[in-house]
Amino acid sequence: MFFHWLNPLRSLFASFPLMLIALAVWTTPALTNPVSEQIATRVMELQDSEERWIEIDLTNQRLIAWEGRQPVYAIIVSTVDTPRPGRTGILASTG
Repeated sequence: MFFHWLNPLRSLFASFPLMLIALAVWTTPALTNPVSEQIATRVMELQDSEERWIEIDLTNQRLIAWEGRQPVYAIIVSTVDTPRPGRTGILASTG
């Protein structure tokens, strides 16, 4: 057991190829906007247009129908019984 000091070196040599592979295939993450920024950008685009769109405010439990910047209809809604994170985003309508 004279070479017991080699055991840590074996681990190092075994992990070295894995480190090289990780460095060789490393990619830079894509630059993406957080979801809230994407939503805000899309809402501004819709407000600048004459398109009809619907806003559902989960915090205040409101549904508002819009034509561009003009609200044309609003109603109180109940989206969930208990507060919990919901799916947020911009949803497309067909038709």
